[in-house]
Amino acid sequence: MPQSSIKKNGFTLIELISILIILSILATVAIPRLFDQSTFAEFTLRDQLVSQLQLVQQRAMNASPYDPFAADPSVNQCYWLIIKPDCFYQETTLRTQQSCHLPTTENRCLETKKNQQAHSLVVFNTGQLAPAQYRFDLDGKVADASSAPVIHIQGQHHLSVVIEAEGYIHGHTQE
Repeated sequence: MPQSSIKKNGFTLIELISILIILSILATVAIPRLFDQSTFAEFTLRDQLVSQLQLVQQRAMNASPYDPFAADPSVNQCYWLIIKPDCFYQETTLRTQQSCHLPTTENRCLETKKNQQAHSLVVFNTGQLAPAQYRFDLDGKVADASSAPVIHIQGQHHLSVVIEAEGYIHGHTQE
């Protein structure tokens, strides 16, 4: 059999080198991003914050109008979401004659170890040192806010939570 008619199977040296270069680029750039825990934590915390704000908003929208003759004190409650640099939590206060008492200043972030561990990777930036406090009215709009309607989450990604004037709450990613 003549040598020219033999079909050779396999890769050339240039093909093998180019495959190795592509694999090394993927190994150094793309794969670590897929398994980065802080990225997952940032997006999870943003989604949790949106969920908690929406829950407080729904509770406020479902609340009864002020009733000075209510026998049950839970009828006249205001619902707040407090955001501190290391955590966020819900709080209810008493409503008297259409005004709400402000939330307490006690540090409820230390109540559970799970809360501390979950928020250790991301720091909330509310634009001020004091805790941010958000309360919604019966229409679902922000009634009391001690901070801006945009809450930034500091981390590898530029994530934020936006509270629109109409009451719509959503997460935002700036690329």
